[in-house]
Amino acid sequence: MAETLRTMIADFLEHHSIKTYTFIHRKKHPAVVIMLNGKKYIHCFPGTPSDHRSAMNCISDLRRRLGFSGATKPKPANCNNKPKRMKKRAEGYQLRFSSPPRAAEDKFYAPLAELKAAMLLQVANDIGAEQRSPTNSGNYALSAETDSREEK
Repeated sequence: MAETLRTMIADFLEHHSIKTYTFIHRKKHPAVVIMLNGKKYIHCFPGTPSDHRSAMNCISDLRRRLGFSGATKPKPANCNNKPKRMKKRAEGYQLRFSSPPRAAEDKFYAPLAELKAAMLLQVANDIGAEQRSPTNSGNYALSAETDSREEK
């Protein structure tokens, strides 16, 4: 399989008009040394491939390493690589179909706050009911304000 991988790599390099390459054997794996645009690339590939896709994976790795992946559009001669500036917009201008920003919904504390408010209301109602109900002696319970008046 390593020999077929070598032939596939050689075919790939010749297809891309790369003539300066050599196959070497490193410590554990075979490799190909490629000279391209004044740079030296060393790409290791498996000596014993693990599955039927390893040859295709090796070619795609080599293609990415050499920069042949993806389609590139040729740049026009008068191209300057300056980023486009954003247009200044009048204050209050809003793009069509854009909604105003809204606050994020609180999914944890909002229900707890509602529960707390309901419990406080229930406690207040219970306390109000106790103050209006007669005590054991038959008198009505007095509030803290009236108790302080009697002590004076």
